[in-house]
Amino acid sequence: MCLLGDKRASNWWRKLEVVRELICSDLSKTERLEVLINAGVYLKWINTGAIACYEDGQHYRPNKHAEISRLIFRELEKINAETSTSYKEKLVIRKIHPCLPAFKAEFTASVPLTRIRDIAHRNDIPHDVKQEIKHTIQNKLHRNAGPEDLIATEAMLKRITKTLGQFSDAFVEQFKIFFTELKDFFNAGSLTEQLEGLRSSLDGQQISVLDNFLSSKQSLDSLGSSNGNVAKGTDSLIGTMHALTSLRAVLHQVTFSPHCRTSVHISRVF
Repeated sequence: MCLLGDKRASNWWRKLEVVRELICSDLSKTERLEVLINAGVYLKWINTGAIACYEDGQHYRPNKHAEISRLIFRELEKINAETSTSYKEKLVIRKIHPCLPAFKAEFTASVPLTRIRDIAHRNDIPHDVKQEIKHTIQNKLHRNAGPEDLIATEAMLKRITKTLGQFSDAFVEQFKIFFTELKDFFNAGSLTEQLEGLRSSLDGQQISVLDNFLSSKQSLDSLGSSNGNVAKGTDSLIGTMHALTSLRAVLHQVTFSPHCRTSVHISRVF
């Protein structure tokens, strides 16, 4: 299904549109699971580069992708909420969420991800580096965003941080911040990064629950790399699972708050 639509979809936003058309179509109960599975596999192949994205002359900023993602997410939530939805369908839906771009307010703005524009106009970097950033990242991202832009940005970050002192600390710091923002847009951040991104949406009590989980997770991760005894490892695992359950309850509460603006990220965390 998706591969047939892919023949007319060269770039990323068109491929997302193929998924939207499939999921938002009038599906029968018998074919819905197959469509969801196809969409999930298709999106995963795109994100891993198995299916490449190409420019086709169309110019759309990343907010185009974010809006399509919002529509897909809403339809998935409608399906998920139906009493007739099977556990298999719910599982596949959870696998699709991480493959969608984010649609937080900063990404649905008319001109999103503007930090890279400011970076490309800095006066503390060589002219050739300015031009490279402008043409290989800034213009490409704002003209026809795709997963390949995250790869290009990561490659440049490795270059500018390879030799200590080659570039100003201020420039490097801004580029690191931009890379974090881009990972957020592509939903490519680690679990800890995604949870930290939710901190501003939580109140004091909710933040304490978040910090308790992060602390438990860190302890468990540290234990996994050491030769701790089995009993200690089991206790740490059980404690982390309890902390996770409490955090899930908090995130569920925030997700369905009428004032929540980051529900897509919350739903993808676990």
